[in-house]
Amino acid sequence: MTCFIMDIDTQDREGERDKRAQEILSGFQVNWMNLRDADTGKILWQGNEDLSIPDKEHEARVPKQILKCRAVSREINFSSVEKMDKFRLEQKVLFKVRLKFKNIF
Repeated sequence: MTCFIMDIDTQDREGERDKRAQEILSGFQVNWMNLRDADTGKILWQGNEDLSIPDKEHEARVPKQILKCRAVSREINFSSVEKMDKFRLEQKVLFKVRLKFKNIF
C-alpha cells in the first residue's frame, strides 16, 4: 500500500506557481531568432515564427552550409508583459537522418 501525504499549504503554493507561470506564458512571445556563422557574423537562417507556443514542435530548415561552420551563434529577440525572475532557456535539438537502403539481392 502506498500513501501520499501533502499538506494543504504546499498544494496552495503549487497552485499559485502554476497560475503565475500561466500569466507569464500568456504575455511571452519570441519575436524573431537567427543563426549566424559565429566567425563571420553572417546570418545563415532567420525566422519570425512565434516559437513560444508550448506543446508545439517547431521546425526550422537551415541551409546545409551551417554544418561547415566552426561555431554557430544564435540571437533570440523576445518580449514579455510580465516581469520574469531567474529566466532560463532550455534547448532540445533533434537531428533527423533518413537512410534509404536499396535491396541489392
